Amino acid sequence: MLATELYLDRFPLLFEEFCAVVGPESWLRPHRNLLSHTKRNQWLRAHHHEQNQVVFDLAECSAIREKYGVLPTETLRGARLHAGMTFAAQTLSLHNSLEGKNRTAFLGRLRGAFKNSRDMSGLRLELSVATHFLRRGCSLIWPEFSDQNSGKPSFDLLVEDLGTDGLEIECKSVSNDKGRRIDGETVAELALLVKQQMSFANDLTQGLAVVVTVLDRLPRHATELKALLKAITRQVMTGESGVLDDGTRVDLRDFDGSVAAQLDERDPALRQVLEAVTQTTNVPTLVIGKRGRGALVVAFQSARRDTFLNEVFDTVADAAKRQLSGRRAGLVVVGLEAIDAAALKSLAQHDHAASNDPSALRLYVSRLLNRSDLSHLVGASFGSKGNLIDGNQVLTTDGSSYNFFKKESPLWHPAIESAFS
Repeated sequence: MLATELYLDRFPLLFEEFCAVVGPESWLRPHRNLLSHTKRNQWLRAHHHEQNQVVFDLAECSAIREKYGVLPTETLRGARLHAGMTFAAQTLSLHNSLEGKNRTAFLGRLRGAFKNSRDMSGLRLELSVATHFLRRGCSLIWPEFSDQNSGKPSFDLLVEDLGTDGLEIECKSVSNDKGRRIDGETVAELALLVKQQMSFANDLTQGLAVVVTVLDRLPRHATELKALLKAITRQVMTGESGVLDDGTRVDLRDFDGSVAAQLDERDPALRQVLEAVTQTTNVPTLVIGKRGRGALVVAFQSARRDTFLNEVFDTVADAAKRQLSGRRAGLVVVGLEAIDAAALKSLAQHDHAASNDPSALRLYVSRLLNRSDLSHLVGASFGSKGNLIDGNQVLTTDGSSYNFFKKESPLWHPAIESAFS
C-alpha cells in the first residue's frame, strides 16, 4: 500500500526503481519545456518552479545521478528536493501495490500529472490525505484504482472502517490564482517590463514598496500594458503616491534597508515579509534589485473584490453533490495552496474567539453544510500549504488544517471527528 515514511538513506535505490517504472522522460521533457519557456525571465521561472516543484526536484535528482552515476545520500540532506522525493516514494509504493488494469491506469495518471501542474496538485493532495488516515491505522480504498471503479465520476478515497458504513472523501486542490482578477503568472510575465521601466531599482540602498491598484484587471494588449507601466514609473519617480488618469492608484511605502537586504525568493517566509512591507494580503508581488542592497517591491491588485471564495465553494458544492455517492457519510478536503500553516491556524484561532465576528471562510462553510440537498455531507476540511521537515531521516510536514463538521447529519459518527484530531 502507500508508503507513509521516507528514509533518506533508502532513496537512491528507490529512485532507480522509480526511473525504471515511470521513465525519466516523464519529468525531464516537461522540465525542458519549462526552462525554454522561462529562459529570459527569472520571475516567470520562479513562478513555474513553485507551481511545478516535483518536476524540478526530480529533474535535479536525475542531473545529480547523471553526474555521479548514482544519487549520493549526502545530496539529499535539508529540504530542497524533498517534495519530489516524497512524491516518488509514495507513488512508487502505490503503483507496486496495484495489479493489472489498475496499475496501468495509475501509471497513466502519474505520467500525466507531470505535464499539468493542476493534475499534479490534485494527486499530491490525495496522497497527503491518504497518508493522514493510514498513519491512524485506517483501512483505505482508492476507488479509481480498485475493482469498485465503475468508470463514472466518483469520490477520491474511501475510509472503509470509519463511521457506520465508511467515509467517502473528495479532494479538491485550489490554486493561488483561482478567482483572482490579477494572477501570479501574468505579473511574473510583466517582470521584465517592470525592471526595464524602473531601472533605478538597482541603485536603491533602502526598501521601496509600490502598490499598484487597478480598477479591475491589467490591460491585455502589450501596447496598453507598456503605457500603464510607463505612467506608473512616472508616478513613482515623483516620490509621492497618486492616482493616474485611468483611475489606477499608485501607493509608495518606504521600508527598512535591512529588511530589503534580506529578501530572498528561496525563503519560505518571504510571502509574510512582502505582505508586511506592502500592507497587502495574498497579491502577486515582484522583488527587483541587487541582492544584499536595497530593493523595489511592486505589488499588483484590483480595486474590485476577487471571487476566490465564491469559486472555491462552487467547486466544493459541486463535488459534494456530483462526486460523493450520497449513500454514506461524505467529506470534502480542500487544499489551499495560497495559505501557509501559520495563516490558517491564525484564522481558526480568530473564529474560536467568542468576541470575534466569524471569518468569511466560516460563513461560507456554514451555508454549505446547511444545504438541504447535501445531507450526506458531514464536513469540510481546509488544509494549508505545508513545508517538508527533515527529521532524523524521516520526512514530516508542518501543514495545518481547519475542520468543520455537521454533527446533525443522519450519517454522522463521532469517529469521524476523532480521525481528524
